[in-house]
Amino acid sequence: MKVKVINRFIDKETRKLHKENELMELTKKRVTEIQKAGNFVEEVKEIEKINEKE
Repeated sequence: MKVKVINRFIDKETRKLHKENELMELTKKRVTEIQKAGNFVEEVKEIEKINEKE
């Protein structure tokens, strides 16, 4: 699951600082854990582009 950091935080598992607007790829389980701790990440909805043949 792709998420965007909305408030900086230090990941308790990796001890890495994640700053605002950083994009991350996480499991749904990990996203749920981080969201329970606070308002740190939000899901990024990817929009698929459809290429039309002319």
